[in-house]
Amino acid sequence: MDDWRAVAEDPDIDIVSIVVGNALHREIAETLIKAGKHVLCEKPLADTLESARAMAQAEKEAGVVTGVGFTYRRNAAVAELAKLVAEGHLGEINHFDGRYWCDYGVDPSTPMAWRYKGPMGSGALGDVGSHLIDTAEVICGPIISVSGAAMMTSIKERPVATGHVTRGTALDTGDSASVTYEPVENDDVATFTAHFASGAVGTFSCSRVAWGLPNSLMVDVLGTKGRASWDLARCGEIKIDDVSSPAGLGGARRVLVNPDFPYFARGSSMAFGGVGLTQIEQFTYQAHAFLQQIAGITPEQGALPRCASFADGYREMLLADAVARSAAAGGAAVDVADCPSSRACKRGRQPTHRADSLRHTTTQRRTERRTRRPLMPLTYGAYTACLQDRSLPEALDVLKEAGLTGAEVNVGGFIPSPHCPVDALLASPTARDEYLGLFKDKGMTLSGLNTSGQPHLAAAQRGPQARRGHPGSHPPGRPARGQGDRHHVRHPGH
Repeated sequence: MDDWRAVAEDPDIDIVSIVVGNALHREIAETLIKAGKHVLCEKPLADTLESARAMAQAEKEAGVVTGVGFTYRRNAAVAELAKLVAEGHLGEINHFDGRYWCDYGVDPSTPMAWRYKGPMGSGALGDVGSHLIDTAEVICGPIISVSGAAMMTSIKERPVATGHVTRGTALDTGDSASVTYEPVENDDVATFTAHFASGAVGTFSCSRVAWGLPNSLMVDVLGTKGRASWDLARCGEIKIDDVSSPAGLGGARRVLVNPDFPYFARGSSMAFGGVGLTQIEQFTYQAHAFLQQIAGITPEQGALPRCASFADGYREMLLADAVARSAAAGGAAVDVADCPSSRACKRGRQPTHRADSLRHTTTQRRTERRTRRPLMPLTYGAYTACLQDRSLPEALDVLKEAGLTGAEVNVGGFIPSPHCPVDALLASPTARDEYLGLFKDKGMTLSGLNTSGQPHLAAAQRGPQARRGHPGSHPPGRPARGQGDRHHVRHPGH
């Protein structure tokens, strides 16, 4: 489609992610909401406070699910830091330090783009600083004041591109006589301090001209009983030092992300320590959570925490505006205690949307769709390992309530299987009939067996040790899976 309005008008589209320039967010979001679409918008929420306020208001009045893409709150390691703070493991928090340094603007030949236009505070602070502010509040709670802010623009002007430019590609300025330049309007670097409602202080810095650092986010949390840190460059681990260390053996120790960390057990298809984690999983968890919101799956049913709301996005922009005002006033303190709290603007004000209510909000469009072409029934469903802390009947209940009719079951291998008693099924036809009966009783279909990278071999070919993890059969009509070949069904509940 060449025009986003065609997306809004298309009855076949129910969910839209907005990832365009900030100045376009409001018009697109408001139009999509009026068209009955669920909207996930990139951060920052908008280009101006006025537009952000209007979007937060539209969210309150919407009959659809909306959210903002603060993906770092979805990082299992970051969420674990928040958990350590909330549970008091680090004692009373004294200090949060966060820095988000990037180099996408360090080359002076990088051409002018919308990121370099706008008031001070809409540059590095608005781009990467928005993530930093949200991450800080997720870990340490609400910020109540900012001070000591300073901003600077390192590269005063940038060349104007004459053709199409993607991802800030540097411009060839060999023929300098033919190149025109425009002034950079906003900040390349921003720093500030903050006070949290808890009494802790925070130090923040963000940059888009940090030489040699393509995407470097680091946070440290220091308390009276310990400290913990995380570095995006080592995304799948945290470092922690606390009072549990024996005398004389203190020091930061590395802890790999594992199923005891938030998100990981319910979000990873191979949820055990050592699998690794990247920034990409944050987007996967975000999409998973957003789809769960639309389906109406609650935390009690195993849902991930809800996505940040438009109200949360508006709050972040109010805090960034306070930082800009502090910088303009020579670092003066700016009180933000009266800013709308993200905790007072939770998604509970919005109606939840189960699979049936999703259809209800788009009845007319669905009806039009059915008249044009038949719908293919959804017979594939969730990979049950994402609900491995529940019994199989409980897991099937969750999936069925989400509107799914099928399930793919992990049979062992790298991941222990709580949902497939392999030895019992191999030993007894009756046990196999009873096992399939569980699915039938729930109105569900066993759509596949996932061997987690191990080969499907007949029981006689494998022996007891190999048989421990893998049944020797597979669903009729589907080929056996080879060594290292993993099949994951993609769907809203995965």
